[in-house]
Amino acid sequence: MIHAFIKKGCFQDSVSLMIISRKLSESENVDDVSVMMGTPANKALLDTTGFWHDDFNNATPNDILRGNS
Repeated sequence: MIHAFIKKGCFQDSVSLMIISRKLSESENVDDVSVMMGTPANKALLDTTGFWHDDFNNATPNDILRGNS
């Protein structure tokens, strides 16, 4: 089951997103995590890698998307 989180209007660069992803992956109840901006290309990547959640449909390129299992 994928858990979704969207932070609206909070653009971050890829280095910041990698740091966030690394810290989240160290959390006790997180098996896998993906953190990306809500661009069309990133949304397609979330879908193909199994991190898609329907809540991401309305996300914009300025939104941070997090999918984790």
